[in-house]
Amino acid sequence: MPLAGWLTAFAVGLLAGGLAGLIGVGGGVILVPFLYFFLTHPELGGVFVQAGDQAVVAHATSLIAIVFISIRGYAIAGVQAAGDLSGLATYLHLPAAAGLTAGALVAVPIGSRLQSRLSPRALRRLFAVVFFLLGARLVIVNLIHIAGV
Repeated sequence: MPLAGWLTAFAVGLLAGGLAGLIGVGGGVILVPFLYFFLTHPELGGVFVQAGDQAVVAHATSLIAIVFISIRGYAIAGVQAAGDLSGLATYLHLPAAAGLTAGALVAVPIGSRLQSRLSPRALRRLFAVVFFLLGARLVIVNLIHIAGV
């Protein structure tokens, strides 16, 4: 990949890492759309992926990146909260983490199978609908909170 591609990826990584540390988002919100755009425009980064495979490659690449981003974010949050490494254990709810992990491990193959059956256009629409609904919920909850209901 040319230097311009690396620098662009690094800049998006900075944005995703900053948002992951600040509010816990980054992978699906920042990385996947960026990677998809990057992979569908090989002239920008010199990365050539077969047409139709860009969504799968963007998704898989984001999942690998977010593993490392999440581990780093978890470690920093625990240390900042406690002032030392003892915070790592203090700020982890192991039963919740185990339940989330178990559920995700069951659902990931189902989602991956569904992803491979949907067209890129359908995936983009589904992505937009999910994030629109999440955004609308956030706005409504905050309006209710402001109103004191």
